[in-house]
Amino acid sequence: MSYTVYQLGRDAKLRSPQNLALDASDNVFVTDGDALDEFSAGTYGDVEPRHRLYGHKTGLSAADGVAVDSSGDIYVAIGVAQGKTEAGVNEYPPGAKGHTAPINAFSGTATTLQSPQGITIR
Repeated sequence: MSYTVYQLGRDAKLRSPQNLALDASDNVFVTDGDALDEFSAGTYGDVEPRHRLYGHKTGLSAADGVAVDSSGDIYVAIGVAQGKTEAGVNEYPPGAKGHTAPINAFSGTATTLQSPQGITIR
């Protein structure tokens, strides 16, 4: 088994990284407050993200856990943050970037989610 250490610097634009996940191609997804950054496989050093998902249409606020399924769909756990009253999990299409809205959102009182922090996809 081998491991890669990712050392990302100022150009990575990370402010408050929380969790990360790898997709089937070993691209790295990092939750960062109100954004999700994707770094290309094998990336290290002071590099900008390949894609950045951010903005009010994304529903990302207090983004925490992240997972990517075998189809490339991205799941992000969302906590309660300023201006958002419900926690939940948002699903985004493969390659989502910019102001892409989620394709599904699992939230509301019936879910009983209060502050999801991690996601595992099987």
